[in-house]
Amino acid sequence: MLAVLIAGPVAALPPPGVTTVMVLFKPGTTAPDVFAAVAAVDGRTVWQDPSGQLWAIDLGETGSPTALYRHGALLVSNTLLPTGCLDWFRT
Repeated sequence: MLAVLIAGPVAALPPPGVTTVMVLFKPGTTAPDVFAAVAAVDGRTVWQDPSGQLWAIDLGETGSPTALYRHGALLVSNTLLPTGCLDWFRT
């Protein structure tokens, strides 16, 4: 039982070297706004959902996710928060 309680959180950690984060932007954020945010962190876009609110952004080795909050991000997450939990957000 103790092994399961310890192994669960450890298994949820991203593999070493993973630099991609999921970013939920506030409603009304336009694509040019998102690209400006990505440029501010020297990142690159990897994926977006059809609503345009949820984006996967590769920050690279030196990128800092905190700058994304200054550009309209409501939530920035790595794999510690499953993106399926964000499914209830709708436009």
